[in-house]
Amino acid sequence: MQGFGQEGERKEDDTNSKGQITEMYWTYGEGNIRITESSRFFTDLNLVILTEGYKDGESIEVTIKADDGKPLAERLDELKLTGTIDNEKVIFKEPLKGYSLFFEEAENG
Repeated sequence: MQGFGQEGERKEDDTNSKGQITEMYWTYGEGNIRITESSRFFTDLNLVILTEGYKDGESIEVTIKADDGKPLAERLDELKLTGTIDNEKVIFKEPLKGYSLFFEEAENG
């Protein structure tokens, strides 16, 4: 199964804010259980972004891409998400739901 890379950046041009993304990780389910290994499913995955230095209400943009540079899905090379900071984090609930993603078998070795 191919992996997903994430990139994040500030969406608004706010020179007074010195915000940065400190951590990004995938979770699943209502309890936002952190994924530490491969997941068999992707439709209920959530993307959690932890930040510091942003003000509540500021927006950030995150780009999801396949690690191997191949398309995520038909006619979808990358997925851009925009979220609003709330208490130094953004949670994107099920951003992959509704897509038929391309997967490849992982090489053993």
